[in-house]
Amino acid sequence: MDLTFLGAARTVTGSCHLLRFNDKQVLIDCGLFQGGQEMEEMNYLGFHFAPRDIDYVLLSHAHIDHAGLLPRLYKLGFNGKIICTHATKDLCSIMLPDSGYLQEEASLQVSRRRQQHGQPPRLPLYTRQDAEVCLKVFRSYDYDKVIDLDRDLRIRFRDAGHILGSAYIEVHVQEGKDETIVLFSGDQGQTEQPIIKDPTMPTDCAPDYMLIESTYGAQSHEAPGDREQQLINAVKETQQKGGKLIIPAFSVGRTQNILYYLNEAIVKGDLDHIKVYVDSPLAIGALEIYAKHKECFDPETLEMIKNDPLPLDFPGLVLTKSSDDSKKINEDQGPAIIIAASGMCEGGRIRHHLKHNIWKKEATILFVSFQAEGTLGRSILDGNKDVRIFGDQYHVSAKVMQITGFSAHADKEGLVAYAKNLKAKPKTTFIVHGDLDNAGALSEELVHQLDHNVRIPEMGERVMLTKR
Repeated sequence: MDLTFLGAARTVTGSCHLLRFNDKQVLIDCGLFQGGQEMEEMNYLGFHFAPRDIDYVLLSHAHIDHAGLLPRLYKLGFNGKIICTHATKDLCSIMLPDSGYLQEEASLQVSRRRQQHGQPPRLPLYTRQDAEVCLKVFRSYDYDKVIDLDRDLRIRFRDAGHILGSAYIEVHVQEGKDETIVLFSGDQGQTEQPIIKDPTMPTDCAPDYMLIESTYGAQSHEAPGDREQQLINAVKETQQKGGKLIIPAFSVGRTQNILYYLNEAIVKGDLDHIKVYVDSPLAIGALEIYAKHKECFDPETLEMIKNDPLPLDFPGLVLTKSSDDSKKINEDQGPAIIIAASGMCEGGRIRHHLKHNIWKKEATILFVSFQAEGTLGRSILDGNKDVRIFGDQYHVSAKVMQITGFSAHADKEGLVAYAKNLKAKPKTTFIVHGDLDNAGALSEELVHQLDHNVRIPEMGERVMLTKR
């Protein structure tokens, strides 16, 4: 058996790992590379395998950096099954077609530029229709159920507490008389997130090998109470200045969490009522899917919905689906909160709101998620005073803030706790889904605290996996 690292190796995007054993080839995730032109060009390089030869894709969750190349995989010949949890399948039913639409829009822009230089147009990676057709090969299962996919392959999804439906995956491979267990952490969530349950610890898993993410492997998040107070303070300051609080947020997970905290603060009287715009059709669709999957809710949320069936809805909340409604937001002259995608400011409606507000001293731009190298969000967060939006240069006069505690990823302490809870230490722990600084910092913690044998694989690296 061997494992090849085809994405999220020394970087935080494009998760994709190829496991080969007996006569099978299995992918764990098939994500889009995101984060600036150089990174996104990797999506066009083609797969390092024949899509038709892949038997299964095991999907950890619906975020596009883990699921975003599935339609292209299907388009190029994959005809196996995509295996995931029920909530992940439902989220993919809106997220992948939305991604297809964005791919079409991006290809039009690139093709216009190419035309000016006499170059041929660029076709989209895939279309909305490609994504919708791909959904027919999804198969979904409950958490904690042992799933026999074949005589030599069984798996189990455990709740990763990252977003709705997210999972870490136990993969049991039978080769002759030997069974090898490979544990894929997916994206690990942090405890005390609103709405969804805390991550399930792997106390009954004794993997031979483990892949663990390291997005925040060098950092510690703020305590939950700190992040909520920082949000409240940012809203109050914006109200006093009479400006807009612009929050770039991922449509699934982060947007719902921010709404939860705003609702809670308003109910408690910690915040005066303020108009809150959610300018993301995808986020609005995700709200409906959240309501459908109460099996993923934590006890506090289940108790809350006994009295308030819509805990993410409150006076002053405005959900905008159409582009016309989106444009009208910037006609609002009073203080307001605008939550829009994309979370790294690489596309979507957030760029329009930045264009209208980034040069205003009374405005605040609040980052609540990871900003990858090469993205507009990272450029703003790093303190650049002039940035380009839609080809025009804007001076950054707005206040720029970040609250890392809202991240859906576990921090250094959370990742070490996850590894510490294993039933037995793996033969090798591979650190993925993190830049070298974060992967290296987590490596040091796992070696010094838990005596793990650690490896940080390179992109394209192939390793042999043998029984203990």
